[in-house]
Amino acid sequence: MIQSPRRPPLAWLVAIVSLLMAASLAADTVSGYVLDAETDQRLADVEVAFLVAGGGGMAEMVRRNTDRSGAFSFSGPFLSAGTPFGLVAHYGGLEYATETLEVGAQDQVIIEVFDGTEEDDEIRIDGHHLFLAVTEAGIDVAQLLYIDNLGSSTYVGHTAGDERHVVQLQVPEGNVALRGHSGQISRSSATRLFTNVPLPPGRSQVAFTIQLRGDEFDGAYEHQILYPTSRLELFLQPSDIELPAALFEDLGQMQLHDQEYRHYRVQNLDIGRRVSIPLRFSRPLLWSLKWVMLVFIVAMVAAATALVRPARVLVAQKQDEERQPLLEELAALDDRLATATGTEAEQLRQQRQTHKARLTLLYRQFDEDSRG
Repeated sequence: MIQSPRRPPLAWLVAIVSLLMAASLAADTVSGYVLDAETDQRLADVEVAFLVAGGGGMAEMVRRNTDRSGAFSFSGPFLSAGTPFGLVAHYGGLEYATETLEVGAQDQVIIEVFDGTEEDDEIRIDGHHLFLAVTEAGIDVAQLLYIDNLGSSTYVGHTAGDERHVVQLQVPEGNVALRGHSGQISRSSATRLFTNVPLPPGRSQVAFTIQLRGDEFDGAYEHQILYPTSRLELFLQPSDIELPAALFEDLGQMQLHDQEYRHYRVQNLDIGRRVSIPLRFSRPLLWSLKWVMLVFIVAMVAAATALVRPARVLVAQKQDEERQPLLEELAALDDRLATATGTEAEQLRQQRQTHKARLTLLYRQFDEDSRG
């Protein structure tokens, strides 16, 4: 007599299903906690937003508050292994965004937050890269700043009406065509710019471009120091521009994107100091540079890489390939944000913050490579 195989007990089947469900949940769950970086304490009741990468950038899917132990957890059908995502902790009126991560690539995500301060006495500029290109129409200007917050609090700047002014930037009179390449940059006056993104402890970067019209240029670019600056790096075109040796250290010519630049340096600049940079605008030029904002920023970063460590040119080129799409997406987000309102504007700001976090990480990697 052939006996039918015994069916497993129901309890055994339930255990098997439970284990499979638990394994599936673990693979499709993102968890972590929010940490006060100064006190090393986990923070309860902090709102954390979960963003998923899509065709239009990072889109917020859901928000949750941390529990009594400072922990958060996200799971759902929108999660699967390898899905790109980002997290944003909202604390003290500020946003603390992670870089772009992947589901399943980490056990826990720790988001560090800081208290805010309006005091700027811990703000320093390690390197201020200033590109000045003399063209037939005027002066094309690009600036990249590495800003160090040496304190233990996030520098939030100060409020002016409905706006928050964080990093202050001084530019010459008659400047036009302002465009930021690391978040939004606005004007508080004809010659004073500001950013509105708070600076957490550590290093941040600010990049922007302007133009000076030739009919208003008086022959010298005036650069004013607003924060203690370790190095002012000047890259001038045409490359035969000569500056006074008593003030400017001549580091010679360098080639970048088939263009020759002359590199000068001024070190240890205190607040309030002015640096006058004479430029021969009146000399007829046999060439004309096309003003392309994003390419100019990429060129600027590549120049800094060539300056500090020529042996890392291939690494810098690979990093540029990663940065340029982010810069283009940030520019597109800024354009959309200029006319957006309500929920759409909030989503665009969150997307921009996430892109900025990723871009900041790439710039920090560049700076670490250049110093390594």
